[in-house]
Amino acid sequence: MQPTPVVLSFIRHDGEVLLSAPIDSSEEVPVPYLKGCSAESATSAIESETEIQSCQVMLVREGSIIENRKGIGHMQRTSTAERTHEHHHAERPSQIYPLLFNYLDDRPPQSEWVPPTALRQREQGLLWRAYTRVRPTISSIKRDTESGSATLSIRALEVLRDEAALLVRDESEFDTIEEVARKLATVRPSMTAVSNRIGRVVADLDSLKPEQTITRATKAITRALTADAEAALRAGDRIENQRVATLSRSETVLRALTDGDPNAVLVAESRPGGEGVSAAKQIQPNRLVVVTSDAAFPGQLSDWGAETVLVGADSILSDGAVVNKVGTFPAALSATRHNISLIVVAASDKISPSTAFDPDPRDGAEIGCESSTLEVRNPTFERTPPSYVDTFVTERGILGTSEIQAIANEHANYHSFLSSDETT
Repeated sequence: MQPTPVVLSFIRHDGEVLLSAPIDSSEEVPVPYLKGCSAESATSAIESETEIQSCQVMLVREGSIIENRKGIGHMQRTSTAERTHEHHHAERPSQIYPLLFNYLDDRPPQSEWVPPTALRQREQGLLWRAYTRVRPTISSIKRDTESGSATLSIRALEVLRDEAALLVRDESEFDTIEEVARKLATVRPSMTAVSNRIGRVVADLDSLKPEQTITRATKAITRALTADAEAALRAGDRIENQRVATLSRSETVLRALTDGDPNAVLVAESRPGGEGVSAAKQIQPNRLVVVTSDAAFPGQLSDWGAETVLVGADSILSDGAVVNKVGTFPAALSATRHNISLIVVAASDKISPSTAFDPDPRDGAEIGCESSTLEVRNPTFERTPPSYVDTFVTERGILGTSEIQAIANEHANYHSFLSSDETT
Protein backbone atom coordinates (compact mmCIF):
# COMPACT_ATOMS: atom_id res chain seq x y z
CA MET A 1 0.00 0.00 0.00
CA GLN A 2 1.46 3.35 -1.04
CA PRO A 3 2.05 5.63 2.00
CA THR A 4 0.25 8.93 2.30
CA PRO A 5 2.64 11.92 2.16
CA VAL A 6 1.96 14.32 5.05
CA VAL A 7 3.45 17.78 5.53
CA LEU A 8 3.87 18.62 9.23
CA SER A 9 4.76 22.26 9.90
CA PHE A 10 6.23 23.65 13.11
CA ILE A 11 6.03 27.43 13.50
CA ARG A 12 8.61 28.80 15.94
CA HIS A 13 8.44 32.00 18.00
CA ASP A 14 10.34 32.93 21.17
CA GLY A 15 11.52 29.40 21.85
CA GLU A 16 8.07 27.84 21.46
CA VAL A 17 6.26 26.19 18.56
CA LEU A 18 2.78 26.16 17.13
CA LEU A 19 1.93 22.95 15.30
CA SER A 20 -0.16 23.50 12.19
CA ALA A 21 -2.58 20.86 10.99
CA PRO A 22 -1.08 17.80 9.27
CA ILE A 23 -1.74 18.21 5.57
CA ASP A 24 -2.16 15.18 3.31
CA SER A 25 -0.69 16.16 -0.05
CA SER A 26 -1.28 12.88 -1.84
CA GLU A 27 -3.99 14.32 -4.07
CA GLU A 28 -2.12 17.54 -4.83
CA VAL A 29 1.48 16.44 -5.30
CA PRO A 30 2.81 13.04 -6.38
CA VAL A 31 5.15 11.50 -3.78
CA PRO A 32 8.38 11.91 -5.79
CA TYR A 33 7.74 15.64 -6.19
CA LEU A 34 6.41 16.45 -2.73
CA LYS A 35 9.75 17.64 -1.38
CA GLY A 36 10.07 20.39 -3.90
CA CYS A 37 6.55 21.67 -3.34
CA SER A 38 6.17 21.10 0.39
CA ALA A 39 6.86 24.67 1.52
CA GLU A 40 4.18 26.10 -0.78
CA SER A 41 1.68 23.46 0.34
CA ALA A 42 2.52 24.12 3.97
CA THR A 43 2.13 27.91 3.84
CA SER A 44 -1.28 27.50 2.21
CA ALA A 45 -2.24 25.10 4.98
CA ILE A 46 -0.96 27.48 7.65
CA GLU A 47 -3.21 30.23 6.30
CA SER A 48 -6.25 27.96 6.22
CA GLU A 49 -5.74 26.30 9.60
CA THR A 50 -4.34 29.13 11.77
CA GLU A 51 -4.63 32.88 12.21
CA ILE A 52 -1.24 33.29 10.55
CA GLN A 53 -0.71 34.62 7.02
CA SER A 54 1.95 33.22 4.70
CA CYS A 55 3.79 36.56 4.74
CA GLN A 56 4.24 36.19 8.50
CA VAL A 57 6.30 33.01 8.30
CA MET A 58 9.62 32.06 6.73
CA LEU A 59 10.77 28.53 6.00
CA VAL A 60 13.90 27.70 8.02
CA ARG A 61 14.50 24.00 7.51
CA GLU A 62 13.13 20.84 5.87
CA GLY A 63 13.67 17.67 7.88
CA SER A 64 14.27 14.13 6.72
CA ILE A 65 11.23 11.93 6.09
CA ILE A 66 9.69 9.84 8.87
CA GLU A 67 8.12 6.54 7.81
CA ASN A 68 4.98 6.20 9.91
CA ARG A 69 3.15 2.89 9.85
CA LYS A 70 0.00 4.42 11.33
CA GLY A 71 -2.42 6.63 9.49
CA ILE A 72 -2.76 10.32 10.20
CA GLY A 73 -6.40 10.36 11.25
CA HIS A 74 -5.50 10.02 14.94
CA MET A 75 -3.36 13.17 14.98
CA GLN A 76 -4.78 16.20 16.76
CA ARG A 77 -5.23 19.33 14.74
CA THR A 78 -3.78 22.42 16.39
CA SER A 79 -5.78 25.34 15.05
CA THR A 80 -8.30 27.92 16.16
CA ALA A 81 -11.04 25.32 15.69
CA GLU A 82 -9.27 22.80 17.97
CA ARG A 83 -10.95 19.82 16.35
CA THR A 84 -9.80 16.34 15.47
CA HIS A 85 -8.54 15.92 11.94
CA GLU A 86 -10.50 13.07 10.35
CA HIS A 87 -9.13 11.91 7.04
CA HIS A 88 -10.13 9.29 4.51
CA HIS A 89 -6.53 8.02 4.44
CA ALA A 90 -6.42 7.52 8.23
CA GLU A 91 -5.65 3.81 8.09
CA ARG A 92 -2.92 4.03 5.46
CA PRO A 93 0.77 4.30 6.42
CA SER A 94 2.19 7.77 5.97
CA GLN A 95 5.42 9.57 5.18
CA ILE A 96 5.88 12.60 7.43
CA TYR A 97 7.67 15.61 5.93
CA PRO A 98 8.66 17.91 8.86
CA LEU A 99 9.13 21.63 8.20
CA LEU A 100 10.24 24.43 10.51
CA PHE A 101 9.08 28.01 9.99
CA ASN A 102 9.97 31.16 11.90
CA TYR A 103 7.11 33.45 12.85
CA LEU A 104 8.27 36.93 11.82
CA ASP A 105 5.98 39.32 13.68
CA ASP A 106 6.45 40.44 17.29
CA ARG A 107 2.96 39.55 18.46
CA PRO A 108 1.83 35.99 17.73
CA PRO A 109 -1.87 35.06 17.60
CA GLN A 110 -3.58 33.70 20.72
CA SER A 111 -3.04 30.05 19.95
CA GLU A 112 -1.44 27.14 21.76
CA TRP A 113 2.29 27.85 21.72
CA VAL A 114 4.29 25.27 23.66
CA PRO A 115 7.95 24.42 24.29
CA PRO A 116 8.86 21.68 21.79
CA THR A 117 9.76 19.35 24.67
CA ALA A 118 6.05 19.28 25.57
CA LEU A 119 5.48 17.39 22.31
CA ARG A 120 7.13 14.32 23.79
CA GLN A 121 3.83 13.38 25.44
CA ARG A 122 1.69 13.92 22.35
CA GLU A 123 0.74 11.42 19.65
CA GLN A 124 2.92 8.68 21.11
CA GLY A 125 5.97 10.87 20.59
CA LEU A 126 5.49 11.22 16.82
CA LEU A 127 5.36 15.03 16.98
CA TRP A 128 8.58 15.13 18.99
CA ARG A 129 10.26 12.79 16.52
CA ALA A 130 9.22 15.09 13.69
CA TYR A 131 10.42 18.20 15.51
CA THR A 132 13.85 16.70 16.18
CA ARG A 133 14.33 16.44 12.42
CA VAL A 134 14.15 20.25 12.13
CA ARG A 135 15.33 21.41 15.57
CA PRO A 136 18.18 23.93 15.93
CA THR A 137 21.61 22.38 16.36
CA ILE A 138 25.12 23.50 17.18
CA SER A 139 25.89 23.27 13.46
CA SER A 140 22.94 25.45 12.47
CA ILE A 141 24.02 28.12 14.98
CA LYS A 142 27.55 28.04 13.61
CA ARG A 143 26.31 28.44 10.02
CA ASP A 144 23.91 31.30 10.79
CA THR A 145 25.56 34.53 9.64
CA GLU A 146 22.30 36.51 9.42
CA SER A 147 20.96 36.48 12.99
CA GLY A 148 22.29 38.70 15.75
CA SER A 149 23.81 37.50 18.99
CA ALA A 150 20.58 37.93 20.99
CA THR A 151 18.74 35.61 18.62
CA LEU A 152 21.58 33.09 18.48
CA SER A 153 21.77 33.00 22.27
CA ILE A 154 18.11 31.97 22.31
CA ARG A 155 18.87 29.31 19.72
CA ALA A 156 21.70 28.03 21.94
CA LEU A 157 19.32 27.73 24.88
CA GLU A 158 16.89 25.85 22.63
CA VAL A 159 19.67 23.43 21.68
CA LEU A 160 20.57 22.88 25.34
CA ARG A 161 16.90 22.22 26.19
CA ASP A 162 16.31 19.90 23.25
CA GLU A 163 19.52 17.92 23.67
CA ALA A 164 18.65 17.45 27.35
CA ALA A 165 15.31 15.97 26.26
CA LEU A 166 17.10 13.63 23.86
CA LEU A 167 19.50 12.60 26.63
CA VAL A 168 16.54 11.44 28.74
CA ARG A 169 16.15 8.53 26.31
CA ASP A 170 19.80 8.27 25.28
CA GLU A 171 18.99 9.63 21.82
CA SER A 172 21.44 12.56 21.83
CA GLU A 173 24.77 12.53 20.03
CA PHE A 174 26.23 13.88 23.29
CA ASP A 175 26.97 11.91 26.43
CA THR A 176 26.31 14.55 29.08
CA ILE A 177 24.75 17.97 29.64
CA GLU A 178 28.22 19.31 30.40
CA GLU A 179 29.42 18.28 26.96
CA VAL A 180 26.50 20.03 25.24
CA ALA A 181 27.00 23.20 27.30
CA ARG A 182 30.71 23.45 26.59
CA LYS A 183 30.22 22.91 22.87
CA LEU A 184 27.59 25.64 22.80
CA ALA A 185 29.78 28.04 24.77
CA THR A 186 32.41 27.98 22.02
CA VAL A 187 30.23 27.78 18.91
CA ARG A 188 30.22 31.61 18.43
CA PRO A 189 33.09 32.91 20.56
CA SER A 190 32.55 36.53 19.57
CA MET A 191 28.98 36.46 20.98
CA THR A 192 29.23 36.64 24.76
CA ALA A 193 25.49 36.29 25.36
CA VAL A 194 25.65 32.70 24.10
CA SER A 195 28.20 31.56 26.70
CA ASN A 196 26.74 33.71 29.50
CA ARG A 197 23.21 32.42 29.03
CA ILE A 198 24.30 28.82 28.71
CA GLY A 199 26.59 29.22 31.71
CA ARG A 200 23.83 30.64 33.90
CA VAL A 201 21.73 27.51 33.30
CA VAL A 202 24.41 24.99 34.20
CA ALA A 203 27.08 26.67 36.34
CA ASP A 204 25.54 26.25 39.80
CA LEU A 205 24.25 22.71 39.41
CA ASP A 206 25.96 19.99 41.41
CA SER A 207 24.50 17.29 39.20
CA LEU A 208 23.30 18.17 35.72
CA LYS A 209 20.19 16.06 35.19
CA PRO A 210 18.41 16.24 31.83
CA GLU A 211 14.88 16.96 33.10
CA GLN A 212 16.20 19.67 35.44
CA THR A 213 18.15 21.19 32.57
CA ILE A 214 15.03 21.24 30.38
CA THR A 215 13.18 23.24 33.04
CA ARG A 216 16.03 25.66 33.65
CA ALA A 217 16.75 26.21 29.95
CA THR A 218 13.06 26.88 29.27
CA LYS A 219 12.98 29.49 32.05
CA ALA A 220 16.26 30.96 30.77
CA ILE A 221 14.71 31.55 27.34
CA THR A 222 11.90 33.57 28.94
CA ARG A 223 14.40 35.51 31.07
CA ALA A 224 16.60 36.27 28.06
CA LEU A 225 13.70 37.44 25.91
CA THR A 226 12.47 39.70 28.71
CA ALA A 227 15.94 41.23 29.14
CA ASP A 228 16.32 41.87 25.41
CA ALA A 229 12.86 43.45 25.21
CA GLU A 230 13.44 45.67 28.26
CA ALA A 231 16.76 46.91 26.89
CA ALA A 232 15.10 47.73 23.57
CA LEU A 233 12.26 49.56 25.32
CA ARG A 234 14.68 51.70 27.32
CA ALA A 235 16.63 52.57 24.17
CA GLY A 236 13.43 53.32 22.32
CA ASP A 237 12.56 56.01 24.88
CA ARG A 238 15.79 57.83 23.99
CA ILE A 239 15.27 58.01 20.21
CA GLU A 240 11.64 59.07 19.89
CA ASN A 241 11.09 61.66 17.14
CA GLN A 242 14.80 61.66 16.22
CA ARG A 243 16.77 61.00 13.08
CA VAL A 244 18.59 57.77 13.92
CA ALA A 245 21.43 56.01 12.11
CA THR A 246 22.31 52.33 12.56
CA LEU A 247 24.17 49.45 10.96
CA SER A 248 24.13 45.66 10.85
CA ARG A 249 21.04 43.73 11.93
CA SER A 250 20.51 43.66 15.67
CA GLU A 251 17.11 42.35 16.79
CA THR A 252 17.38 44.54 19.88
CA VAL A 253 18.03 47.62 17.74
CA LEU A 254 15.17 46.76 15.39
CA ARG A 255 12.84 46.43 18.36
CA ALA A 256 14.07 49.74 19.80
CA LEU A 257 13.36 51.43 16.47
CA THR A 258 9.82 50.07 16.59
CA ASP A 259 9.28 50.98 20.24
CA GLY A 260 10.94 54.39 19.95
CA ASP A 261 9.22 55.70 16.83
CA PRO A 262 12.06 57.81 15.33
CA ASN A 263 11.30 60.26 12.55
CA ALA A 264 13.73 58.70 10.06
CA VAL A 265 16.37 55.96 9.95
CA LEU A 266 19.65 55.78 8.05
CA VAL A 267 21.03 52.24 7.63
CA ALA A 268 24.47 51.16 6.39
CA GLU A 269 24.48 48.14 4.09
CA SER A 270 26.80 46.38 6.56
CA ARG A 271 29.22 44.25 4.59
CA PRO A 272 30.43 41.55 4.83
CA GLY A 273 27.04 39.93 4.73
CA GLY A 274 25.00 42.99 3.80
CA GLU A 275 22.43 42.33 6.51
CA GLY A 276 21.81 46.05 6.94
CA VAL A 277 19.70 45.97 3.77
CA SER A 278 17.44 43.24 5.13
CA ALA A 279 17.24 45.12 8.44
CA ALA A 280 16.10 48.26 6.62
CA LYS A 281 13.27 46.30 5.01
CA GLN A 282 12.09 45.12 8.43
CA ILE A 283 11.87 48.57 9.98
CA GLN A 284 8.29 49.57 10.61
CA PRO A 285 6.59 51.13 7.55
CA ASN A 286 5.27 54.69 7.36
CA ARG A 287 8.71 56.01 8.22
CA LEU A 288 11.54 57.36 6.08
CA VAL A 289 14.26 54.70 5.79
CA VAL A 290 17.45 55.41 3.84
CA VAL A 291 20.10 52.81 2.95
CA THR A 292 23.67 53.87 2.22
CA SER A 293 26.99 52.17 1.51
CA ASP A 294 29.44 51.37 4.28
CA ALA A 295 32.02 53.70 2.73
CA ALA A 296 29.55 56.60 2.70
CA PHE A 297 28.01 55.93 6.11
CA PRO A 298 30.43 57.96 8.32
CA GLY A 299 30.10 61.01 6.09
CA GLN A 300 26.35 60.61 5.75
CA LEU A 301 25.87 60.86 9.51
CA SER A 302 26.50 64.57 9.27
CA ASP A 303 25.22 65.19 5.73
CA TRP A 304 21.95 63.32 6.38
CA GLY A 305 21.49 65.03 9.72
CA ALA A 306 21.62 62.09 12.15
CA GLU A 307 20.92 63.05 15.77
CA THR A 308 21.76 59.65 17.25
CA VAL A 309 23.72 56.58 16.18
CA LEU A 310 22.10 53.49 17.71
CA VAL A 311 23.99 50.18 17.54
CA GLY A 312 23.82 46.81 19.21
CA ALA A 313 26.73 44.79 20.53
CA ASP A 314 27.89 41.25 20.04
CA SER A 315 29.95 41.73 23.19
CA ILE A 316 30.70 44.50 25.65
CA LEU A 317 34.19 43.84 26.99
CA SER A 318 34.99 44.20 30.68
CA ASP A 319 36.70 47.56 30.06
CA GLY A 320 33.60 48.92 28.31
CA ALA A 321 34.86 48.48 24.74
CA VAL A 322 32.15 47.42 22.29
CA VAL A 323 32.56 44.51 19.91
CA ASN A 324 30.16 44.90 17.02
CA LYS A 325 29.96 44.57 13.25
CA VAL A 326 32.81 46.17 11.30
CA GLY A 327 31.87 49.73 10.46
CA THR A 328 30.92 50.56 14.05
CA PHE A 329 34.32 52.13 14.85
CA PRO A 330 34.41 54.56 11.89
CA ALA A 331 30.79 55.44 12.63
CA ALA A 332 31.76 56.15 16.25
CA LEU A 333 34.66 58.35 15.10
CA SER A 334 32.37 60.33 12.83
CA ALA A 335 29.69 60.64 15.52
CA THR A 336 32.25 62.04 17.97
CA ARG A 337 33.59 64.47 15.34
CA HIS A 338 30.11 65.83 14.62
CA ASN A 339 28.75 65.75 18.20
CA ILE A 340 26.24 63.02 17.40
CA SER A 341 25.26 60.82 20.32
CA LEU A 342 26.31 57.14 20.12
CA ILE A 343 24.04 54.76 22.05
CA VAL A 344 24.82 51.07 22.51
CA VAL A 345 21.81 48.95 23.40
CA ALA A 346 22.29 45.40 24.65
CA ALA A 347 21.15 43.06 27.39
CA SER A 348 23.67 42.88 30.22
CA ASP A 349 24.26 39.21 29.32
CA LYS A 350 26.47 40.53 26.52
CA ILE A 351 29.04 41.81 29.00
CA SER A 352 32.19 39.71 28.81
CA PRO A 353 34.53 38.95 31.72
CA SER A 354 37.44 39.47 29.32
CA THR A 355 38.97 42.20 27.17
CA ALA A 356 39.75 39.73 24.36
CA PHE A 357 37.46 39.04 21.41
CA ASP A 358 37.28 36.99 18.23
CA PRO A 359 37.01 39.10 15.04
CA ASP A 360 35.43 36.10 13.27
CA PRO A 361 37.36 36.39 9.97
CA ARG A 362 35.45 35.55 6.82
CA ASP A 363 36.33 34.19 3.40
CA GLY A 364 38.04 36.56 0.98
CA ALA A 365 35.52 35.59 -1.70
CA GLU A 366 32.98 37.88 0.01
CA ILE A 367 35.05 40.89 -1.03
CA GLY A 368 35.88 39.47 -4.44
CA CYS A 369 39.40 38.34 -3.57
CA GLU A 370 40.31 34.67 -3.99
CA SER A 371 43.93 35.15 -5.04
CA SER A 372 46.49 32.80 -3.50
CA THR A 373 49.14 35.52 -3.63
CA LEU A 374 47.26 38.13 -1.59
CA GLU A 375 46.64 38.22 2.14
CA VAL A 376 42.99 38.94 2.93
CA ARG A 377 41.63 40.48 6.11
CA ASN A 378 37.86 40.31 6.18
CA PRO A 379 36.78 40.44 9.85
CA THR A 380 33.14 40.33 10.89
CA PHE A 381 33.59 42.22 14.16
CA GLU A 382 35.76 45.06 15.45
CA ARG A 383 36.45 46.84 18.75
CA THR A 384 35.20 50.34 19.49
CA PRO A 385 36.81 51.97 22.56
CA PRO A 386 34.44 52.99 25.39
CA SER A 387 35.47 56.65 25.12
CA TYR A 388 33.43 56.91 21.91
CA VAL A 389 30.22 55.61 23.52
CA ASP A 390 27.89 58.16 25.09
CA THR A 391 25.39 55.75 26.64
CA PHE A 392 25.17 52.03 27.39
CA VAL A 393 21.50 51.05 27.62
CA THR A 394 20.63 47.66 29.16
CA GLU A 395 17.66 46.05 30.91
CA ARG A 396 19.39 47.05 34.17
CA GLY A 397 19.36 50.69 33.14
CA ILE A 398 22.16 53.01 32.00
CA LEU A 399 25.57 51.53 32.83
CA GLY A 400 28.91 53.22 33.34
CA THR A 401 32.26 51.48 33.01
CA SER A 402 32.37 50.63 36.74
CA GLU A 403 29.00 48.88 36.55
CA ILE A 404 30.12 47.03 33.42
CA GLN A 405 33.22 45.79 35.24
CA ALA A 406 31.11 44.58 38.18
CA ILE A 407 28.80 42.61 35.89
CA ALA A 408 31.83 41.23 34.05
CA ASN A 409 33.07 39.86 37.37
CA GLU A 410 29.67 38.16 37.91
CA HIS A 411 29.89 36.52 34.52
CA ALA A 412 33.41 35.24 35.13
CA ASN A 413 31.93 32.38 37.17
CA TYR A 414 30.02 31.07 34.14
CA HIS A 415 33.08 31.10 31.92
CA SER A 416 35.17 29.41 34.60
CA PHE A 417 32.69 26.56 34.81
CA LEU A 418 32.32 26.14 31.06
CA SER A 419 36.06 26.00 30.51
CA SER A 420 36.82 23.61 33.39
CA ASP A 421 37.45 19.92 32.84
CA GLU A 422 35.12 18.76 35.58
CA THR A 423 32.06 20.10 37.36
CA THR A 424 32.73 20.69 41.02
